[in-house]
Amino acid sequence: MSQHKIITLERHIIEGERAHPGASGSFSGLLRDLTLAFKLIWREVSKAGLVDILGSLDRENIHGDDVKKLDIFANDTIFKAMDHGGHLCIMAS
Repeated sequence: MSQHKIITLERHIIEGERAHPGASGSFSGLLRDLTLAFKLIWREVSKAGLVDILGSLDRENIHGDDVKKLDIFANDTIFKAMDHGGHLCIMAS
């Protein structure tokens, strides 16, 4: 069995920053904010059978698709994670 090096996303971001000495760190900050949002969403998905996060909200979006509880949760979580970092000037969903 071959040994594979496991690299976390955080480590990859740090190593990428070190590889580009002139980088300001803004993109790294944006990636860290997104990583936080993804971890929070994953946590909720992993306990989806225990909490009321699955299923429809019995309403439609502008495209006529059912709005799902998890879609709303993920959208809100990403918005909140990206809201405070100062890395974005505009965000659309």
